[in-house]
Amino acid sequence: MAKDFVRQLLNKLFPSETQSPDKGREVNEPLVRGGSYTQDYTRWKESADPGRLRSILRRMYDQTREGSSSHTGFRVYADSRAQGFYADTSLGLKSNELTYLADYFRDLLVDAGYRVNQSDRRHREVDAGVEVRERHLLKPNHVGGSLPREEPLFGSVTIENVEVNGNGAYLMVKTSRHTGRNFTEPKPFGELVDLLLG
Repeated sequence: MAKDFVRQLLNKLFPSETQSPDKGREVNEPLVRGGSYTQDYTRWKESADPGRLRSILRRMYDQTREGSSSHTGFRVYADSRAQGFYADTSLGLKSNELTYLADYFRDLLVDAGYRVNQSDRRHREVDAGVEVRERHLLKPNHVGGSLPREEPLFGSVTIENVEVNGNGAYLMVKTSRHTGRNFTEPKPFGELVDLLLG
């Protein structure tokens, strides 16, 4: 057992040529959008694309909930603490559209009483190459009395846009319930879907 520990330690300190020292290690940075991205995103928001993409996702959500869709590119999940949906590029979504949708959903939630708690970008090496995960974590805006302290809205909302080797992979939206006696019951997930997907 001690030999295994020492071998693992030495392998981490002095990886062999075939072993990548950073394999699986994540590099985090704040998510900052540049000026050209902001201009492109504003043009995109003012086009018909947001409505078109939201209607595709809404149709997939409704069909999945009814059990009439078996498309592997869209999934709905729920348990006692979290609910959400996942959409990938097999639905015909382009990489830049996933990025724009993630920011668009963030903006809709801010307008609905949320604040951005954190936006970051995480890079890590995976077997398929390099995975980049952009994430917005939003919480109800209780700061400054914007919302009553006990109002959880939909709970905390995480929006993730994932790329592998520069190609869009998927977009995921997930809510986590705020629990405890200090919070009232969160709004139904279906209302969040109405807000984001129309």
